[in-house]
Amino acid sequence: MPMGMFLAGTTTEKVGILAREFPHTTIILGHMGLALADDEAIQAAAQNDNLFLETSVGAYLMVKEALRRLGSSKIFASEFYHPQVELEKIRVLLKGGDFEQVTSKNILAMLAS
Repeated sequence: MPMGMFLAGTTTEKVGILAREFPHTTIILGHMGLALADDEAIQAAAQNDNLFLETSVGAYLMVKEALRRLGSSKIFASEFYHPQVELEKIRVLLKGGDFEQVTSKNILAMLAS
């Protein structure tokens, strides 16, 4: 199955288990788990060094909470609807601090490893 494909029956909890079982594999959880799973996604990312959260379609307040609990190194910005919207959400949340970390450096580091 190609990386990034959605599998029926996949849950945020199962992604966390997968991350624990394969600690040397980088796992990106798209949309931060999506809606009701956002908090579970943040918790799973906090427990697994190899699990990262992608922010597209993520609610502003949940992305803010993820940044507060995880820091900027576990999150990367991506877009689903419009890139400018996602970039502005991250810019407002970070107020310039770790903007480049979240918008480019994290994903580049993942791709290089």
